Amino acid sequence: MKSSWALVIMTYVGVGLGVGLTVGHFNLPTYKVLLDHGRLARATVSATECDNHATIVARFSVGGRSYAARGTDDFGNPDCRTLAAGDTVVVYYLPSDPNVCEPGDIHERWTNEVISVAGASLILPLVAAFSVWWRVVRPARAGQFRT
Repeated sequence: MKSSWALVIMTYVGVGLGVGLTVGHFNLPTYKVLLDHGRLARATVSATECDNHATIVARFSVGGRSYAARGTDDFGNPDCRTLAAGDTVVVYYLPSDPNVCEPGDIHERWTNEVISVAGASLILPLVAAFSVWWRVVRPARAGQFRT
């Protein structure tokens, strides 16, 4: 019986780590580099794609070169539907490679992403752990009480 519960716990931890690593690898590394080494720039909106996940495209200059930042609205920037070409937004970029950039306040983006990854890593494994409990622990417990 104890080994059955160990299986439930190992399932929860294993799936949680798998979800965290899988989901976290998308944005967290970029956000962390920008958080540690990024610089703030004012950028000019060049396009909005509000029906595509509230995407904004903004241009900013570093060292006389122009770069484009593409990402979602919010995080210190106005709502996509209120923005128009020529409006100013905030962008964080990496000085060593300004192509690495994100619209919005990187501190807000980092916090939001950490909460999202942690939430997925804690909640999604419950389904797998419950499934193991349902298929392994529950039947074993029912068998204990039969006469």
